[in-house]
Amino acid sequence: MSNDYKYVWNKQLGNYNVNIDNPIYNPETKKTTHRYKLIGTAKEKDGEIDFRSSYKLSMRTDAAIESIPTTVQVGETLFIEKAIKSTGIKPFSVKAFGKSDAQSILDLSSYSPCTGAPLSTSEYWR
Repeated sequence: MSNDYKYVWNKQLGNYNVNIDNPIYNPETKKTTHRYKLIGTAKEKDGEIDFRSSYKLSMRTDAAIESIPTTVQVGETLFIEKAIKSTGIKPFSVKAFGKSDAQSILDLSSYSPCTGAPLSTSEYWR
């Protein structure tokens, strides 16, 4: 069993209904209200839980949301890198401003074309 939830076992008609307890405290009334969600049944207390299909589906949906990969658009970056290489501006900017400042300047030059946002919203601008 998971330690994330508090399971509540209610015996009805020879089987146990297994619920998850989600207590909510109300500071105005100074009382706790318990919200129970039925997740399945079991033949004996603290036994193996036969999870309901709706609970299994909600667990799969939560897992699927976490496993969605993120994508990075590199088209604009490739375009900017090609322009930097073809003009040969990087060695000149390193010589003039130093390595870290030159990299910040080059990052700023790619910020607006890549995001469409003004330079003042960039982290390097601050």
